[in-house]
Amino acid sequence: SAESQSQVEWDDYAKQTKLTHDYNGKEFLKDGIGEVTLVTKVDGDTAHFKQKSGDSGTIKGRYNCIDTPESTGMLEPWGHGASEYNGKLLKEAKHIVLSTDKADGQGAPALDSTGGRYLIYVWVTTEEHPVLDDFICVNLALCQEGWSKAKGTSGKEYADAFISASVQAQTKKLHVWSDDKDPDFNYADPVKVTLQNVIDGKDSKGQPYDWNGSKVTFDAYVAAVGPDQGACYVVRDFEKTNPDGTKYMQRYGMYIFTQYIVYSPLQTIGNELEISGTVSE
Repeated sequence: SAESQSQVEWDDYAKQTKLTHDYNGKEFLKDGIGEVTLVTKVDGDTAHFKQKSGDSGTIKGRYNCIDTPESTGMLEPWGHGASEYNGKLLKEAKHIVLSTDKADGQGAPALDSTGGRYLIYVWVTTEEHPVLDDFICVNLALCQEGWSKAKGTSGKEYADAFISASVQAQTKKLHVWSDDKDPDFNYADPVKVTLQNVIDGKDSKGQPYDWNGSKVTFDAYVAAVGPDQGACYVVRDFEKTNPDGTKYMQRYGMYIFTQYIVYSPLQTIGNELEISGTVSE
């Protein structure tokens, strides 16, 4: 049937798309292409690297042509899976090469809109002694598996491959294109707790509980703003008891990250607010 045929057909654009620029003897920060080592995977479309030769500083990279759901400061459906998939490809790699749309030697890599991250294509291979054809593009693999829609591809070097991979993933309803809910995402309404519950890792009955990944609501005061745009620190004091029965007050605090969105109530020190959000580390 046509349905069974569509289930079988699969174009592996990540494998078909080749790294065509030689990286040997090149430095990413100077030449727009070069071999690197992984420092840390941040999320689905961000990772930090160091050059294998030349400048030894950390390269903060933002993947070109994709935008995976958030999985760090803000949590979104399919973000955890995208981050895990990115991490798997990076961890298994024997060699990692970064390139830009100027990898043919036209100049240094470009920075993204934040001014602190380089726009990159990440190429990996599990071969010990690879040739260029052995590398696959992690950005494209994420798009092909439906962990991200193609984004900002106009005029880019591999635009056709990203668009084709995105259309295929949409047709097959993979991950972000799926009609199903993400099994790793918490769709529940926020639970009313206290800041003390969250920090101490206890539920309302005093039993140990890991709140990481949970949606919560609590009352607190704004104590400081920043350092990220829109962010703030909130605090609340709670009465506690010494072993001898005397009472004392202990202050609990938490950092509130807003994904750089400015909410005016969070920017006024002293405001008492009801905070709702997802707990993450």
